[in-house]
Amino acid sequence: MNRTFLYTLGILLSLTYWAYSQTNTINTEIKGEWIAKLEADGTMRLIVTLSDENEEGHTHYWNWHHSDARYRVDEFSGLQYEKEHTFKLLRASGEIIFKGAFIGKAGAGDFVCRPNQKFADFLKKEGYQDISERRMISVILANVSEAYIKEIKGAGYSDISLSRIARLKRHNVDGSYLKQQLAALKKLGYYEVSVSKIIAFKKYEITPEYIQDIHKAGFDDISLSRLIRFKKYNIDVAYLNKYRKALSQLGYSDVSASKLVSFKKYEVTPQYVQSLHDAGLMNISLSKVIRLHKTGITADQVKADMKALKGLGYNEVSGSAYLRLKKYDISPEYIKGIQKAGFSEVSMSKIHRLYKYGITATTLQKDMAALKKLGYYEISLSRYLHLKKYDVTPAYIQEMKQAGLDDISLSRIVDLKRRNFTQDLIKNYTKELKALGYNNISAYDLLKLRKYDISTNYIKDIHSLGFNYISLNQIRKFKKYDITKANTESYLKEMDKLGFRGISANELLKLRKYGVTVSFVKDVQNKGFKSTSVNRLIKFKKYGFDKELED
Repeated sequence: MNRTFLYTLGILLSLTYWAYSQTNTINTEIKGEWIAKLEADGTMRLIVTLSDENEEGHTHYWNWHHSDARYRVDEFSGLQYEKEHTFKLLRASGEIIFKGAFIGKAGAGDFVCRPNQKFADFLKKEGYQDISERRMISVILANVSEAYIKEIKGAGYSDISLSRIARLKRHNVDGSYLKQQLAALKKLGYYEVSVSKIIAFKKYEITPEYIQDIHKAGFDDISLSRLIRFKKYNIDVAYLNKYRKALSQLGYSDVSASKLVSFKKYEVTPQYVQSLHDAGLMNISLSKVIRLHKTGITADQVKADMKALKGLGYNEVSGSAYLRLKKYDISPEYIKGIQKAGFSEVSMSKIHRLYKYGITATTLQKDMAALKKLGYYEISLSRYLHLKKYDVTPAYIQEMKQAGLDDISLSRIVDLKRRNFTQDLIKNYTKELKALGYNNISAYDLLKLRKYDISTNYIKDIHSLGFNYISLNQIRKFKKYDITKANTESYLKEMDKLGFRGISANELLKLRKYGVTVSFVKDVQNKGFKSTSVNRLIKFKKYGFDKELED
């Protein structure tokens, strides 16, 4: 072998080793920073931080900590206080050497993590490839061992990720517990139970017997998520039977599991529901009951409000309407002011919308007077709210009238505002259109021209094709079918040579609509078609050419 070959081989081997070391981080030291806090119960909360720099020079940080992750102080060897020192966390999967100090109950410093090579090789055999530094540290901190991984896989989670194994370990879930729970849940009809559900079962001490009792209480198809929430809020069979019976007597049958959880969570009682009924909210849903209770509204408040509303003519107020009143802090005085402004029979939904748009009784009276001066009488509240929604003011309406749109409806004015028409825009546009022979331009015309993005230059191009007296409606259709000077001028000349002279605007629209090309016309003429009727030509295109049609 020559030297060049050996030199090249050496470089390739070096690059291969470098690439391997970059991806397979478990064979290298992992360095980072740590902070910790000592708790009163003798445990330690620990947060470790890793950082890396990308090609652009930006540094990214990763923190590992878990709210449930506590470490016994005696797990660490060499731990001291009030001075700089080194201490260790030894695991079967590797070791972490901490350097720093504790001042009082808080500590901070740097660390070096050295994964156990035997453990790293085991992970590869188990199918865990290219393990990141983050994942390896979380596994070591959770004290995951070879035996534990085998135990979990043997208990029923054969295809489980390292992160989920670490979660199970942090929550002290062993193989025996896992196997027992999975078997029991399978008998109860729950298959493919996730790791998070198992952890929750362990955390809240949910037993198969508890699940059976809930099933017998009438929730035989309850999900595991709902079961966990039941146990989290200490809902048992006695609670279920008591509340379902009481709510049934109040007119609420088949109360869902989620509603019962909310009742327990927010301490809502059947007595509270009864008090709302007595106060005047007879047909209120349970979800609305819960929301009222969450906002701290008492039955006495409801009773006082219902009395005030009844005095204003609202004899039946729904739970939804009442909740919106309370949400937006709409008082009976506000409603009274709206009624005095001329709307004595305004609905609750419109009251909410008026308040939402910041409309006071004074604003309403002022706007109505201004609209009346502009010639708009007896405006409904729905129409007024539509104007406010799109910020159409009396001043804007005045501008539209001054632009030449005298006899215009409020709905058309709203359309103009939504499409950003201004006084100057209308004046300039109508002036240009008049120069082209279009007088008495309506708001409808302007809106349609804007919709199809029709400029006066486009209209000029159409006029230059010989359509000087084409209507704006036909102009819109031309635009719709993409008839332009560029794609039509030569077409008309070719059609003229073939005998189709003086094609009208309507005929051109039909020809374009049905895709009648010059080549098609030549084909039918070659087959004996001599007529110069555009309508007959279109029939041939629609139904096919037949010599008998010529006869």
